[in-house]
Amino acid sequence: MGEERNQQTAAEVKEFVSGDSAATSIRKKASQAKRSYNRKHPALNVEELCKEQPLFVVAVYAVLAVIVILLAAFACKTPIVPVCVIVIIETLLAVCLHNLPLWLHVTVMAAEIICGVIFHQVALMILAAALYLAAIFTLRFLMREA
Repeated sequence: MGEERNQQTAAEVKEFVSGDSAATSIRKKASQAKRSYNRKHPALNVEELCKEQPLFVVAVYAVLAVIVILLAAFACKTPIVPVCVIVIIETLLAVCLHNLPLWLHVTVMAAEIICGVIFHQVALMILAAALYLAAIFTLRFLMREA
């Protein structure tokens, strides 16, 4: 048994030192097969992503939140920390109030815009109200799916 192991080790060393072309061709074939498989079976398949609709809807909301943060930071010239705090507050507000009737959501958005007028940040609060509305739609969709 020890002699077999020594012969196997000697063969591996000989292959390593000589750079046997058969071993490299096997490696090339393996890497080509792997690339071929990856082309046929991509990790991110659009059809599978569409089947996971709740995940897709949450991802769209996250992208929308990032867009609101960037728009508010660059277009409205608002510091990034207050904008992020407003985005978090809007999301939490939507989570807490998503089961209320439509007229109360309209009232909440109107109050946000009025606060924007009072503090001279109308564009920022319109973005926040739009984010609140998107969060409500996202939560309603997720509750309908559950």
